[in-house]
Amino acid sequence: MTLWDRCRADGARTAPLPVYEELLRRYEEPHRYYHTPNHINHCLRQLDLAANLMDDANAVEMGLWFHDAIYDPRASDNERESAELFTRLLGGLVKPAFRRSVYDLILVTAHPEQPKRLDEQFMVDIDLSSFALPWEDFKRDSDAVREEYAHLPDKRFFTNHLAFLRALMGRPTFFFTDFFRARCETAARENVTRYMAGARAQGYV
Repeated sequence: MTLWDRCRADGARTAPLPVYEELLRRYEEPHRYYHTPNHINHCLRQLDLAANLMDDANAVEMGLWFHDAIYDPRASDNERESAELFTRLLGGLVKPAFRRSVYDLILVTAHPEQPKRLDEQFMVDIDLSSFALPWEDFKRDSDAVREEYAHLPDKRFFTNHLAFLRALMGRPTFFFTDFFRARCETAARENVTRYMAGARAQGYV
């Protein structure tokens, strides 16, 4: 049974293909280098590993599909705009409680504060799980993020990016769930430490 079949409200007849095509069109926008279909595929693979531990894996999966649907590196409200896109495309076709849950799950990928609900914690951990990839893959992803911010000079980009990384590293744990802490915590911290050391060596602090 497809995600759409599992989530749609009784009586909803809209086919999922147009929504999928709309999402794919957005994730293939030419200004994207990291926030592409590859990122979504990675997230969905991580979801599959932990779905049985979640309260509502369907809501998490739907949130992952939409969480970067709108992505403008010059904007600060991409997550909210992505949540609003979900509401416009599917909000009337799913049950209200499910709609609210997915909307909130998308918002937590802005990483504003410690997520409270278990599924919010999984959502954040999945979004950040690529930090624990092998170093060469992590470095490739980091370079891709830099490409997305080509409009910023190096000093401004690295000042902002390193501040984000320091915030992650300053948390008691990088990941919020036991599952991803056991699977990813050490590798993620090692990658970020190595990346930050390289940035400092180039004069960025």
